[in-house]
Amino acid sequence: MAIRNFEYTAGSLALNFVDTVAQRQTSPYDLINSEKDFIKWTRNADPVFYNVRFPFPIDVGAVKELREAIYKALCAVITETPPKDSDIELINKCAVNADLRPSLKNGIVYFDSGDTFNAILSMIAADAINCLAENAALKLRECPDCQMIFRDNSRPQNRIWCSSSSGCGNRAKVRRHRAKKGK
Repeated sequence: MAIRNFEYTAGSLALNFVDTVAQRQTSPYDLINSEKDFIKWTRNADPVFYNVRFPFPIDVGAVKELREAIYKALCAVITETPPKDSDIELINKCAVNADLRPSLKNGIVYFDSGDTFNAILSMIAADAINCLAENAALKLRECPDCQMIFRDNSRPQNRIWCSSSSGCGNRAKVRRHRAKKGK
């Protein structure tokens, strides 16, 4: 399998975080397997994270645990079933950590806190809570091709694929077109 780069097209920080496991239902591929992977994802995930002061201790196990709790809770909401209490408890627990605070050094704004790693997880968990909230959850979709969970911000609220122009939606259109030509 070709190594997939991080994508930031799901519509929110938490949804992009969940998307760090590609092809979950068919051939899962985890894109965060080391501290370096998490730092790489973090640098581009949110403008605040770009100027986070690294290094700091990163618990990749905690990263994956939060990511999977968010994923399972999102799937439950999409299928209109209640999320497991244990998943919500973990998300809530992570969300209460201190926020990143700005500081100025040589004209550049940096972000850090007493516990920068947990502050980053806190921001992700807080965004997950916003995604799971009743009205926001109505916009959640799962792409039938790549299984990406994304936020449907289209006006008619009828988006099917993660991306219509260059991704799964375009490939589906090409398949339909070829099937019509072949008949």
